[in-house]
Amino acid sequence: MEKTRCQICGSFKCRFLLKGQDRLLGLPGEFRVMVCEDCGIKFTDPKSIKLDLKEYYPDQYSPYKVGSNGLATKSASLAERIKTGLKKSPLGPILRRIANTNEVYIPNLPLGSKVLEIGCASGNFLFSLRSRGWDLYGVEMSKFAAIEANKRGLKVFCGILEEAKFQDGFFNAIFAYHVVEHLPDPISTLKEIKRVLAKDSYFIFSIPNAECWEFKVFKSRWYALDLPRHLYHFGPSSIKKVLEKGGFEIEHIYYQKNMNNIFGSAAYIIEEYFKKNTLSRYLLTFPNASNRFFRFLLLPLNLFFEIIGQSGRITIVARPKA
Repeated sequence: MEKTRCQICGSFKCRFLLKGQDRLLGLPGEFRVMVCEDCGIKFTDPKSIKLDLKEYYPDQYSPYKVGSNGLATKSASLAERIKTGLKKSPLGPILRRIANTNEVYIPNLPLGSKVLEIGCASGNFLFSLRSRGWDLYGVEMSKFAAIEANKRGLKVFCGILEEAKFQDGFFNAIFAYHVVEHLPDPISTLKEIKRVLAKDSYFIFSIPNAECWEFKVFKSRWYALDLPRHLYHFGPSSIKKVLEKGGFEIEHIYYQKNMNNIFGSAAYIIEEYFKKNTLSRYLLTFPNASNRFFRFLLLPLNLFFEIIGQSGRITIVARPKA
């Protein structure tokens, strides 16, 4: 049998970790996850993916859905008034630090800065940045999602970053939220990202943390495994190695206060034994669909995992090396 080769360091010293199915969409196939014994990178064995990867991204893939239209609501207005009150309070900095989920990091950039989101889907995040006065661009592989984004007045290229042919040093910041783990060749893409970034710029992205306790406990039922769409399963130490090969250095790692992986994994366990039911569907939408009271109850546990560096998702702020 042909040996599996690590796509990051080229080593053939790769051992089998686990196998799993497409639990999110239920598309066919059984996929192997391997780990390279030389560099420690975990990855989905490409030989176990029999179909074209595009077939695992149908139009109903959840990130492609169009979100809020950005119009202000009474609840949003109230939230802004509360935030303003916190800023003026002596405890404001502490309370903001506790309440910050670390899911998104937005740098302070001047008006007119050029900003790109890779894998922007239907443009929900880009749409939320419109009030900052930046020149916004997007890249999206899905034709369906790119069309939806352009309908909203966004400048979105349909394809991969390398095909967009942006100028050298064109962008002041590039975002890629939950994208890097999907890339077939992350180092090549990172080198392209560095090429199109200006000096003193930012590359900001988020990934699941496969070096945390969740992966070890839930294994093939881990919600953030998302086989076969997630081709790599990084953590803080392994993503640092990949970033260095791509010409970046990490400025900061933020451990997210996010319980989605835990509830999603519990739902997968229930579905494995009892099929889909009301409880599993509820867990898959919790805590995103839950009210603020439940989120408040989860805050101590979220804080604990953040402090010990065991959150299931991380946000990374990286800078191009000189």
